[in-house]
Amino acid sequence: MARSLIAARVTVSAAAEAEYQRLAAALAGLLEARGEHLWVFRARSRPGQFLEFREGRTGTGKLPGTPVTSAERVLDSELRQIGNYADGEVLWEEVAILKQTER
Repeated sequence: MARSLIAARVTVSAAAEAEYQRLAAALAGLLEARGEHLWVFRARSRPGQFLEFREGRTGTGKLPGTPVTSAERVLDSELRQIGNYADGEVLWEEVAILKQTER
């Protein structure tokens, strides 16, 4: 099964950054337990700017990182309350590339 990735740019106020990181870490732990991943990257030159990536398998009938349990839904909702997901989310799907030996 191929992988898919949701990418989102998130803006968080300086006052909410620690809470954003705490919530993201908690959600990452829950997603990891069911084989998905959440990664967060910070823009060094842009305070409060983060890139959030949620990765999972294609063909599961849902987007990667989509909350399944009530605990995940609560954390996801809290993240969206303190972060501005202005650009929305973009779904990226894995492309199978041939290795040199497969040509």
